[in-house]
Amino acid sequence: MELTAYVVLKFHEWAYSDLMDNTVRGDFAEYLVARALGLTSNCRKNWGPFDLKTEDGIKIEVKCSSSHQNWPQKKPPPISFRIPKLTNYWDGKIGEYVRLPQPIRVADVYVLCVLARQDDSRPDPLRLDDWTFHVAHKELLDEKAEDQASISITSLRAKLEADPELAMVDVAYDQLSAVVGRIGHSRPLGTCGHKRPSAVLSQAARDAGAEG
Repeated sequence: MELTAYVVLKFHEWAYSDLMDNTVRGDFAEYLVARALGLTSNCRKNWGPFDLKTEDGIKIEVKCSSSHQNWPQKKPPPISFRIPKLTNYWDGKIGEYVRLPQPIRVADVYVLCVLARQDDSRPDPLRLDDWTFHVAHKELLDEKAEDQASISITSLRAKLEADPELAMVDVAYDQLSAVVGRIGHSRPLGTCGHKRPSAVLSQAARDAGAEG
């Protein structure tokens, strides 16, 4: 017996309907950003060193945090984002993890998505007014957050507001594409200190292939 597309649809409904689930919420935030940037023609790929890539080459990492979880809470948790540097990544072309010669943030731009309401009531993921979007160039994160693996929204806002060339807070959803493009091209794509992440990734992949 062959399963039909209807079964796939019901599977999606069964597995992913709860948009407040931590994992699903993150995937949904990534979809919202992809939708705003016109990048939904291809299916999402897991395990890449970044989440999205625009047609003009901007690599994007999408992060999501919320004031509410799916379990009972005495008070809303602090909103924070994971922004670690990568030490390895999965290369689907060779089918294995590749170790990087130096820890780096690979994406050019980070889109940081907050799902919350000002009155601390439970937000609705399907209501765009409940989302807040912040955009930051990774150069700013490298400078201000250095080797931090996570950062709170309070600390983050202060850092982003200090450099309007490399970041913008409270970006309207319909302005995401323009802001990502502007900030992404505010620096040469792929630069990271004295080395390009793309060059580091390519060399690491070549080294892994040679070792294999």
